[in-house]
Amino acid sequence: MYGNAIIIVLLLAAVLSAVLGVYIRLRRKSLEAPSLAWLMLSVSIWSFAAAVELQLTSVPEQKVFNVIRYIGIVSVPVWLLYFSLEYSQMLHKAKRLMSWPVWIVPLLTVLILATNDFHHLLYAKSIQSPSNSFLAYRAEHGLWWWIHMMYSYFLIVMAVGVLLRLLFQSSKHQKPTVWLILISSIIPLVASILYASGYHPFSNIDITPMAFTLSGLLFFWGLYSKRFFTVKPIALNTLFNNLPDGIIVTDFNRIIIDINNSAIEILGLEDKNPLNSSIDSILPYKFDFSRSGTLNKVHLIYHNGRHIEAVHSVIRNEHNDSVGYMVVIKDVTIRRQSEARLKAATERLELASKAAGLDAWENNVVSGSRVGGIKVYLELGYTEDEVPKDMAGIYQLIHPEDLPSVMKSLEDHFQSKTPVYSKDFRIRDKQGNYQWVANYARVVERDANGDPLRFVGITQNINQRKQVEDKIRRQNEELIRVNAEKDKFFSIIAHDLRGPFQGFIGLTELMSGNNEIEAEDMKEMVRTLNVTAKSLYELLENLLSWAMVKRGLKKFTPQKILLVSIIEGLSEIVSHLIQQKGLKLTNNISANLYVLADNESLKTVFRNVVSNAIKFTPQGGTITLNAYPNEKGFIEVSVADTGIGMPPQIKDNLFRISTKVSRQGTNNEPSTGLGLILCKELVEKHGGTIWVESHEGQGTTIFFTIPLAS
Repeated sequence: MYGNAIIIVLLLAAVLSAVLGVYIRLRRKSLEAPSLAWLMLSVSIWSFAAAVELQLTSVPEQKVFNVIRYIGIVSVPVWLLYFSLEYSQMLHKAKRLMSWPVWIVPLLTVLILATNDFHHLLYAKSIQSPSNSFLAYRAEHGLWWWIHMMYSYFLIVMAVGVLLRLLFQSSKHQKPTVWLILISSIIPLVASILYASGYHPFSNIDITPMAFTLSGLLFFWGLYSKRFFTVKPIALNTLFNNLPDGIIVTDFNRIIIDINNSAIEILGLEDKNPLNSSIDSILPYKFDFSRSGTLNKVHLIYHNGRHIEAVHSVIRNEHNDSVGYMVVIKDVTIRRQSEARLKAATERLELASKAAGLDAWENNVVSGSRVGGIKVYLELGYTEDEVPKDMAGIYQLIHPEDLPSVMKSLEDHFQSKTPVYSKDFRIRDKQGNYQWVANYARVVERDANGDPLRFVGITQNINQRKQVEDKIRRQNEELIRVNAEKDKFFSIIAHDLRGPFQGFIGLTELMSGNNEIEAEDMKEMVRTLNVTAKSLYELLENLLSWAMVKRGLKKFTPQKILLVSIIEGLSEIVSHLIQQKGLKLTNNISANLYVLADNESLKTVFRNVVSNAIKFTPQGGTITLNAYPNEKGFIEVSVADTGIGMPPQIKDNLFRISTKVSRQGTNNEPSTGLGLILCKELVEKHGGTIWVESHEGQGTTIFFTIPLAS
C-alpha cells in the first residue's frame, strides 16, 4: 500500500508536469516561457520513469527505465538555469555558453549510464533489495556519478544566484514575485541535497522529481495569480526605478504587471500597491490599446490638479508578437503653469508692442519653430499663410549681404558674448524689393549646459527711417565734397594765383621805376614775365574748365576724332618747352586710331598730362606716348616720362581735391595740383578711367581710357 502511494504520487507529478509543460509550450507566443515548458517536461520524464522503474522486477528492464529517468535528471538543471536567465533577461548575454557546451556533461552522463556494465563509472555496484513491498534499485556510486552531481548542483546554484541578483535589482512591487520564483527553485535543490547526503525518508526513493513538481505547481499558480509570465518580465534595475518618467506595464487585460518609482510618485500611490489592479483604477483615462500601430499622446488632468502627459504603446517580443502594453507618464504641471504664465506675458507684450508699433515674437531655438512676428510681414505684402513659420524661412528672406552679419550677431548672443541681440537688416518684401527692419531680442531660457532654448524679441519696420538716414548721409557726403572743392578753389586763389601775380607785379614795378636796366636784364625780365603769364593763363584756364565741369556748364559733345590729330596740335603748343629742357617726345600712337570724345575736353586732358610730364622731367629726358585698343571697347592711352617720379604719399592723393599735392618742377616750374583732378573729371565724363604708375626717381606713367570710335 505504501509503495503504491509513492508510485501514484510520482505518476501524478509526471502528469501535472507534462500538462503544465504542454500548456506553456502551446502558449509560447504570449507566455514567453519556453525554458519553463521544457523544464516541466523534463520533470515529467523523470517522475514517470521513476514510477515505472519502481514497479519492475527485472533488472534489465529497470536499467532501461533508469536511463530514461536520467534523461530527465540531467536535463532539469540545464533548463532551470535557462529559466532563471530568461526570466531575468540575461539569456542574450550567456547565449553562446548556453548553446551546446552546457549539454556536454548531461549527454556524457546518459551515454556512460547506458554502457555502465562495461566500465562502472556511474555505478560501481548495483543490487536489488526489497523495500516496503516493492523493489527499489540501489547502487554504489562511481566516479562519474559524483562529477554528474557536482555539475548539476553547479547549474542549480548558478540559477539561484541569477535569481538572487534579480531580487536585489527589483523594485519593492516586483520583489514578491521574484521571491516566489527563488523559493520555488530552491525546494528541489534542498530535496536533492538531502537525498544525496543519505537522508531517505521514503526508503531509497529520490523525492527530487516530486519537489520539482511542487515548484512547477508554484510556477503554475504564479502564472495566473502573479502574472509574472503574462508579459515578458522586466528586470527593474536601478536605472528603471530612477527614470524621471513614470512607466506602467500591463497585460492584455489592462492589469498592472509592473510600475516604477516615478509613476508611483506622480500618481500619489506611495501608500498603495497598484500591482494586479487595473490601470483604469489609477488613471482617469480610457487608453485605446487597440491602436497598436501608433503612439497616442494625451493630456490628463489628474484629480489632485496635476497635469500629466501620457503616451502608451504595445510591447512586442523579438518575434514581433504583442505581449502587453506600456504607458509612460510625465508630470508636466510646472511646464503647463510656465506656459500659462508665458502666454499671459506674451499677450501683455503684444499689447504693448502694438501700441508702440512693434511686432513681438518668440523662437524655439532647438526646433526652430516661431510664434508671433506676423505684423511686419503683413506690412511687407505677405499674406498670413505666407509668413515664415520658422527661423530657416526668415533666413531665406534676409538680404544675402546682411545674412552673415545677422548670423554672427545671433551666435554672439547665443554664446552670451552680448547681453542683447540687436540688428538692422534688409528683408525681401512680396514684390521682391528689400526693406529695412530692426530686431531686438534676448535669450530668456537656457538648458543646464547654457545652450539657448527660447529666444524672445520684437521687430520693427524701419525702412522709412533708413531712407531718411540714407538721404541725409548722401547730403552730408555731398556737402563735404562741395566744401572740399570750395576750400581747394579758395586755396588756389589765395596761394597759387596770388603768388605769381605778386611776382608779376614786382617785375613790372622794377621795370617801370628803373630806366637804366641793361638790355640783357630786360630780356630776362621779359622772359620771366612771359613764363609767369603763361603759368597764370594755364592756371586760370584749368580753374575755369574745372568750375564749368563741376557746375555742369561745360558743353560735352562726343564725336569721332582722329587721335593723332590731337597729338599734332599739342606738339605745337609744348614744342618750345621741350626744346628749353632738351627733352625728346616720342609719339607711338597709330595714325588710324579714332576715338569718340569731346574735342576740347580731350585736348585739355592731353595738355595737362603732357605738361606735367615736361614739368617733372629733367634736362635730356624722354616722354613717350602710346595708345592701344583694349578688349572693353576703349583706347588705353599712356604718357610715360623718365622724370623724378612720385613718393607714395603724393601718388595716393593725386586725384583728391581735398588734399594738396602740388610741388615745383625740375626747373622750379609752379604747379597747382589741379590739372590731373580736372583730367579725372573729363575722363570719367567720357566713361573712362585714369590711373598712375610711378616710383620715386624712376619716372611716371599716366594711363587713361577713351571710348573707341567704330
